[in-house]
Amino acid sequence: PEVTDGLGWLVQLLAPEVGKHRSKTRVFVKEKCGEAVDPGIEDALKAELAHYAHVVDIEHVIDELRADDATAYLAHLSSSDRYDDLADWTFFLHADA
Repeated sequence: PEVTDGLGWLVQLLAPEVGKHRSKTRVFVKEKCGEAVDPGIEDALKAELAHYAHVVDIEHVIDELRADDATAYLAHLSSSDRYDDLADWTFFLHADA
C-alpha cells in the first residue's frame, strides 16, 4: 500500500540532514484511526521512514481515554519503557494539521 496520509512533509524535513541526524532520530506514530487504516500501511510507513530514523515505532491507540491528542502525548512522555530515555527534543505534530 501507498502511504497517502500526508507524511511526505516529514520525509522532506528529515532528508537534508539524514547523514548527520539519522542515528539520533526516532519517529513514533500514534495511530488513532483504528479499522480505518488500510492493511499493510504500517509496514509501508516503517519502510519509508527507516531511511531517515533509526527507530520507527507505530502504536495503535485503542484506549478511548488516550485517543485524544493531549493524553496520547502525555502517555508517550510518561511511558515506563521510555521515561528514562526521552529525547533532548520532542515534537508532537499532526499529519493533517
